[in-house]
Amino acid sequence: MLQAARTVMRTAGMEVSIEEIAATAGVGPSTFYRHFPSKDALLAALLEELGAGAREIAEQASRLPDPWQAFAFVFSNGCVLDPDDLLMFDQIARVSRELGEQAESETASIVTVQVTRAQRAGVLRGDVDATDVAALMRAADGGTPEQRERRVKVLLQGLRPASDLG
Repeated sequence: MLQAARTVMRTAGMEVSIEEIAATAGVGPSTFYRHFPSKDALLAALLEELGAGAREIAEQASRLPDPWQAFAFVFSNGCVLDPDDLLMFDQIARVSRELGEQAESETASIVTVQVTRAQRAGVLRGDVDATDVAALMRAADGGTPEQRERRVKVLLQGLRPASDLG
C-alpha cells in the first residue's frame, strides 16, 4: 500500500482519497484501515520509509572514528532521496503539525548526532545547527554530479571553523 500511495500521490497530490490509494493498491478501504487507522498513519509510515536510506547513511557515519570524516560523509551522502521523493517528504511534512514534527525528527536523527560530534571535536563551526546543515545539504543537491560535488566541497570548506581555514 505504501508503494501505491507513493505512486498515486505523485500525480494526484496529498489530497488523494483513501479510496483512491486503496484502489491503486488493489484492495478495498477496509483492508486499508486494517493496516493504517488513518491517512495520517499512512503518511507517517511513508515518512519513515522515505527516511530509511538516510538513516543507513547516518549509521555508517557513526562507525567512522574521525568526527570530521563522519560529518562530511553524512553531509555528502545524507540526501539520498530523488527529487520526487524529496518533494513528497516535504509535502507530507506540511500536512499536519504532527507530521511536520516527525519529518523534523527524521532529519535531526540523521544530522544532529554528527553535527554535535564534530562541534565537540572542534572541527565544525559552532554557529551552525542541524537545521542549518540540513538546509545546506539540500542546497548542494541538483544539477550534474560535477556541480553537486563542487557545491559539497565548497559548503564543507565553509563549515570548517575559521582556524582550520588558515
